[in-house]
Amino acid sequence: MVDPFQIQPRVPVFILPTSKFQFGLEKLKAYKDEKEPIKLPSPNHTWRFVVKSDSGKINDNGVFSSGLKEGETQIEVVDVRETTNTAETVINVVHPFKLLVNIQDITEHSKAIESTIGNKNLDNFLEILKVA
Repeated sequence: MVDPFQIQPRVPVFILPTSKFQFGLEKLKAYKDEKEPIKLPSPNHTWRFVVKSDSGKINDNGVFSSGLKEGETQIEVVDVRETTNTAETVINVVHPFKLLVNIQDITEHSKAIESTIGNKNLDNFLEILKVA
């Protein structure tokens, strides 16, 4: 006997082109509020597209890698022990209408980093961030 499962998150996902998104699987228990994560990759589950997609690829770990094309892709996971035991989700590759950027002062955080990685490495870190 196999357990029913679901894909996490349970809502449609929207990502940018050339991005990656990690899906998860959860085994549903007898009590509807109890769920148990399924370790990925799982030898008992196969990830695939419901219809061939030009929007990206999905691997056995549940990682969707988007390409350059926009589009909606339906993903299905099949339990290989019982092929009627399936779960589906939707991922959308979209170009953003607008992009919000949140800029924060990291000066205070740099002091904590300095004590962890040392002064020389902190200077390199700040130089990379162009805040030195």
